[in-house]
Amino acid sequence: MKEFAFDIKLSAVVRVKASSEKAARKILPEVLDSLDLTSCEIDGFNDSQGVKNVVLTEASISMDDEEGPYLFEIDGEDVA
Repeated sequence: MKEFAFDIKLSAVVRVKASSEKAARKILPEVLDSLDLTSCEIDGFNDSQGVKNVVLTEASISMDDEEGPYLFEIDGEDVA
């Protein structure tokens, strides 16, 4: 089988348990920059699909420098 690499945009929700929103926002870029994606492999495909597996090998972080990431929830409660 051949391996095909695609550059895609991926949105994610990242939950951070911290003493404050400020502390969570401060650590977020550092944690995301150091993610080890070598174990992010998705299996469960069958031969009839012609796919062996899917592996996420790289990721980049894009956040608004002025506002940072959008906060939408605290402890499971929506933030208005």
